[in-house]
Amino acid sequence: MKKVFSKIVLSLVILTVSFKFANSTVGLGTKFATIVLEKLEPGGVYNITKLRNLPLVVINSGSTETEVAVDIEIPTKEELKEGYEPILDPEWIKIIPNRFNLKPSESYTCDVIVSVPNDPKLIGRHFQAKIWAHTVGDDLFGAGVVNRLFFSIGAPGPESVQKAKKKELLFSFNFDTEPKDIYLTVPVGKKVDILKEFDKSIKLINKSKSEIVVKLESVENKRGENIIAQVPSQYEFTPNVGFISFKKDTIKVKKNSVQDAGFYITIPDEKIHYEKQYMFIVKIYPIKPEIPVEFYTKVFVTVKK
Repeated sequence: MKKVFSKIVLSLVILTVSFKFANSTVGLGTKFATIVLEKLEPGGVYNITKLRNLPLVVINSGSTETEVAVDIEIPTKEELKEGYEPILDPEWIKIIPNRFNLKPSESYTCDVIVSVPNDPKLIGRHFQAKIWAHTVGDDLFGAGVVNRLFFSIGAPGPESVQKAKKKELLFSFNFDTEPKDIYLTVPVGKKVDILKEFDKSIKLINKSKSEIVVKLESVENKRGENIIAQVPSQYEFTPNVGFISFKKDTIKVKKNSVQDAGFYITIPDEKIHYEKQYMFIVKIYPIKPEIPVEFYTKVFVTVKK
């Protein structure tokens, strides 16, 4: 049997839902990992608890004893993750046990077993199932919690395929920008065309063998919790990143070519800006192909009245 690969996307996810009425609470929770199983074989039977020691744990978070059922359901189109289709038959997955009673604060551990039909036509397909743990009965105040399970038959999952494609794209990606710093002196109260007035621009250099589409943005000086660049002592970071605008903020750069990205600077005619020196940061990043790289150009502006 081929090796089964599984990825624990987010381990020990605890989901709870509860309703209060009268002097009691009906509540239910689950502790289960979001699991992606890859390369399952047609005809194979897989106990997730034994495979990765990840049982489904159902918890009574309410204040009264309750009966619980755990069912497998076909997800709706709106619930599907990209790249997956709904499981064809809920009987492919068994929850053992799938019905039990729980006292307040009590939990129950269930095995999750995936049985793949012995059908070679399923190879290469990716399925999603919904695990619904809920209270039993017609009570208006019933509670239920949904977990998801993803598995691929005879193939890597969509996430793995996409990751491999991105690695391949990143390896062949050959793009850069110049210059890294631009120095300008601009007047207030005028929309200044930097390419026309100063013959300066951000050059987009594509040495790749295919066209690249990039996006340009004037951004704040931060990337997550970190700053992008130190601001020189004689400058201050711009009070408004919108003072820079672009002739085109989305640009197609042909293969083996260099293209100018023209931009404008407009500083309002207000006393607060007179004789100031501002630093701006322009971020350039590919959107086609969409890969996680960013380029930055710092624009240093001396403002004249």
